[in-house]
Amino acid sequence: IRHLFSRATHYQFGVVNLLIAFFVYFILACWAAGSAVASGLVVPMLFTGALYGRIVGVATYQIAVAATNGTIDDQIFGTNGESAAFSWIDPGVFALVGAASFFGGVSRLTMSLTVIMLEISGELHFLLPIMTSIMVAKWIADKATHSLYHSLLELKCIPFLDHTIGSHTPLDSHTVEEIMTKPLVVVHETCTVGELKKVLEGHKHGGFPVIEEGEGEGGKQVFKGVILRTHILQILRNVDKPGILPEGDAAPHNYLEYEELTSLDFYSNETEEGILSGVEMPSVPDTATVDLRAYVNRSALAVQQHFSLERAYVLFRGLGLRYLTVVDSHNQPVGILTRKDLIGHFVEHRVEHFKGNLLQPLQEMEEMEGGGHKEGEGDANEVHSPLYRQSKAAAGGELDEERSDAV
Repeated sequence: IRHLFSRATHYQFGVVNLLIAFFVYFILACWAAGSAVASGLVVPMLFTGALYGRIVGVATYQIAVAATNGTIDDQIFGTNGESAAFSWIDPGVFALVGAASFFGGVSRLTMSLTVIMLEISGELHFLLPIMTSIMVAKWIADKATHSLYHSLLELKCIPFLDHTIGSHTPLDSHTVEEIMTKPLVVVHETCTVGELKKVLEGHKHGGFPVIEEGEGEGGKQVFKGVILRTHILQILRNVDKPGILPEGDAAPHNYLEYEELTSLDFYSNETEEGILSGVEMPSVPDTATVDLRAYVNRSALAVQQHFSLERAYVLFRGLGLRYLTVVDSHNQPVGILTRKDLIGHFVEHRVEHFKGNLLQPLQEMEEMEGGGHKEGEGDANEVHSPLYRQSKAAAGGELDEERSDAV
């Protein structure tokens, strides 16, 4: 990189050598960046950008030589050591600007990258071209795709929420009901050991809403909070301790300490399998009742099903939520939102799916009400419910002028 940035070295590297180095190194750098290898990205980005910047600089210099019939060498490399009108055609300067532009296009850094490049080169008088190349590279890259680091997050399936959702669907006109995950997997405040094992073995969720069952048949399930998967595993591991297995109707008095309850926040699959199989768990029958009331997070947020999807996205980003329980007007849980539900393409897919489910029964109702209508008989015999028209318009369906007036 130091040789590529060097000044007054117009003939140090040929275009062919630079092209070979660029393509070979670029392909290998892409392969290394996407593999599970402890390799950095800063030096490959600087070197790749310096290569194509040097290529442009050498090509520009050769064009200038051909245009001036070779007299440009006398102007640049004068006997007095001073540069003339073509002194700006220095491949080293082009390499510096190219490295800055490639670094900026890949990482989308702006001000910090400008400072880094100035400190690397020590060329303060090249501040304007460096800033210009970084900004242009960032604008062009933003039009094409997101940054490399964002791509690595998607490759590892990490649900990163950007400041703006990557979706063409406006969130302010939709509700959380349209994209929430359902049916909901819940845990009762008091349940048996076997029920907890069944929930953990059948579902890999990181947390579960906790409900309180109403009295009598058909009692309402009231949302009480959320409990983490790791906390349930730790409770099962210490299920024989006082305060977990309640005696009659008395509430427990001796609880697990917070440090002991959270000691499984980072665990292996072998630990979970050992607990669920009974190897790392006391010998307690599956019919034994477990009281979870002391370990439920009762500060967990919940929103109603008609809550704005845009506000929910702001809540996830601002509060760093992992999940958000959705309840109805009677505080009964009906669904749950996770960070993965708010990824751009998931939002678009679920919104379209929700619209399709909404329109299908309305279309069937319209066909039943407008029975006997044949094609070509006109709109006089056609029956359209206002709800169907509004839903169709919301789903992107087009209505002609006569039907719009009727609505």
